[in-house]
Amino acid sequence: MVESKRDLKMDDKINNSKEIVTRDRHKDKSSSFNRRPIDLFRGFLYLKRKSQIKAGSNIAVRRGFELRMCDNAQMQIGDNCLINENTFIHLTKPKPELSMGDWVTLGRYTTIAVKGRVSIGSYTQIAAFCYILDHNHAFDRGSLILNQKAGIGHVSIGQDCWIGAHVMILPNVTIGDGAVIGAGSIVTKDIPPYTIAAGNPARIIKDR
Repeated sequence: MVESKRDLKMDDKINNSKEIVTRDRHKDKSSSFNRRPIDLFRGFLYLKRKSQIKAGSNIAVRRGFELRMCDNAQMQIGDNCLINENTFIHLTKPKPELSMGDWVTLGRYTTIAVKGRVSIGSYTQIAAFCYILDHNHAFDRGSLILNQKAGIGHVSIGQDCWIGAHVMILPNVTIGDGAVIGAGSIVTKDIPPYTIAAGNPARIIKDR
């Protein structure tokens, strides 16, 4: 896919600018942009104090967040991120790595399960009830599924993406910068930059 000059200019703006978030912040206590002191304290409590996590500044964590990490897990989270209520992040062996850029939002009840590597680019917004995993059970016949090792891959979500509610992203998927995934979709293969995809499995509907 050939990107337009406008797309390339936007890429440069995203990659080079440290201050492109210009959304008006009204005095609305219910807004997702409202960083309450208790939410910032949870960010410190759950993220900044852990040696396995490289955490930026102004990270807000809402109530009910659960984080499970094995002893060799690695996690990096940028500035101004928001982790909404009842989000679950699960990093299990053999060698899980999770990285999130700046201004990433994780919606309520979203689950991220990592055994290999998951990366989420800056400014990406993930809606409620999403599921992102980089692994799946093997299910060869002749042995209990419970006893079989997981097949481990990766997930890469680019910058400035919008992932709609109830989306599932399966292993070995790359979602390009600026892509939009429609609500309820199941992403089983790569989605090119600046496209809109939806369905089960997710298919490209049109370009942005």
